[in-house]
Amino acid sequence: MKKKGLIALSIVMFAVLVGQFIYTIYNNTFEPGSYTDWISAFCNIIMAGATVVAVLVAKNYVAQFTAQEGYKIAIELVNDVFPKHEGLKTVVPLCNTALTIVNKVIEQESVSGKEMFTLKSILSECSSMSENANSVYIEVSKLLFKTKTYGLHPSHEREYYFYNFINNIEIANFELKELVNELKSIIKNTDEFNMCRHNGVARKDGVNFYDRDMAMDNIKGNSLSSLLGRFNATVKQMSSSHKNFIGKDNTITELFKVKGLLF
Repeated sequence: MKKKGLIALSIVMFAVLVGQFIYTIYNNTFEPGSYTDWISAFCNIIMAGATVVAVLVAKNYVAQFTAQEGYKIAIELVNDVFPKHEGLKTVVPLCNTALTIVNKVIEQESVSGKEMFTLKSILSECSSMSENANSVYIEVSKLLFKTKTYGLHPSHEREYYFYNFINNIEIANFELKELVNELKSIIKNTDEFNMCRHNGVARKDGVNFYDRDMAMDNIKGNSLSSLLGRFNATVKQMSSSHKNFIGKDNTITELFKVKGLLF
């Protein structure tokens, strides 16, 4: 804003001087000896304007030069880190498979060894993805901070999608942790149910340790379906924001702009 004000002031001063000069010529009011004063005034204005322009050009060049390093980081962010969010899409079909097994366990009140193995495999994969999602969010936050220190910011028309995308990465990361915890709880209760499927109670050290009916009630009360629905909606929103941010022209200078550039 300060830079634009200086340029505007220089232009106004120059325009006033030119206007006064034309008015003087038109009305024939030049006095002897005033020519040198006018020439001197013109020179002073031109020199002042040239100084302002030189300072602005220098600052502009420094900002662009500094931003080059920031663009390298932005390229890494867009090309290497952002695409990692695609892996989160595989969580949905995995958890749908788990949900099918859980519904079958509830309906038939039985679980096979194969189904238990599948549930535990899904838990292992989702846990691994949760760790990856957390790493991606940390990496995105770190690189975003670095781009800002180099004076870069998302272009105005894509800014909303950029920050919405990052916000949804954070939300998906949190929701995936909830899904993993819910799967752990379901598997624990299914294990307990399976251990006492014959007599209703499993005993340990002479006391009732696991209760079949209680385990089944806990399985029935699971929130896997609702958690999965929320996570799926977040992933879709995240993918949509990413697509809109990248757009048709994914040139890095179109995605990010240098803050403070005048021209």
